[in-house]
Amino acid sequence: MKKKILKKCDIEYENDIKSGTSPLVFDFSKPSPIPSNNDAKNLELIKIINDFGISHQAYKKLATHFNKILELSTEITYRACTPYLGSKLLKCYSDLEENIYSVCPKGCMMFNEAHKIVCKHCGEDCYKADKNNKDGMPVAAKNMVQISLVRQLALVLANSTTKAEMLYRHNHEQISDGSKSDIFDGHAYQTRDIFSPMRMILPFCLIILNATILNLPPMVYYKKNQMLQIEMIPGPSAPLDFWSFLKPTLLELKVLQEEGMVVKTQTAII
Repeated sequence: MKKKILKKCDIEYENDIKSGTSPLVFDFSKPSPIPSNNDAKNLELIKIINDFGISHQAYKKLATHFNKILELSTEITYRACTPYLGSKLLKCYSDLEENIYSVCPKGCMMFNEAHKIVCKHCGEDCYKADKNNKDGMPVAAKNMVQISLVRQLALVLANSTTKAEMLYRHNHEQISDGSKSDIFDGHAYQTRDIFSPMRMILPFCLIILNATILNLPPMVYYKKNQMLQIEMIPGPSAPLDFWSFLKPTLLELKVLQEEGMVVKTQTAII
């Protein structure tokens, strides 16, 4: 049996992750707001951009080009939203919420505690010198976004279609003669071998943290629209304190494991 050797940082974050006191509650019972005609067009535009994997820069140039053409008309009021306005639009009509964290400008670590003002690895300042926001709070030198994994799971359960699909693993049975009917019967799944379904070649370090719901049918759970993206850890180099980026997600998972969660929809409480 291999003996696990805990590093100092492993012990530090293991001690930091404390148990929750109550289940996580997600309330999606209120009807979603109805977008205006122009907002609906832009939501469809964002979907097309995502479906075809159009880059941020290309999207920005396309929106600018289309708007120059649309401005020639005195009757058409629609304008294609830019990536920035698109993110604002998604916030209005999506139940997803983003969490903003400050990170070391060199990508060494994420600052989980408000009192941290200097990176313990490289000495870079956490905040910009002599610069405050409109509320008088110091401005972070560099930020990153995380999307709550547990909230994404709650949204999956709140959707009747994906909720039904997640019963696949529960209802699956291995054939008595030992033959393999799908991936759940194979050695790779049962031993949880780690593999990388996506590989990217980039001139800098970029770590993408995704989650896959293995309860879904194996033919769909690695599709882009079924995977849950939690965060993209910025570079320019590999983090020196990887666990600091995982801490918020690990905290959520610990509460989920020990206390569970409640999902409220318009028709049921799960």
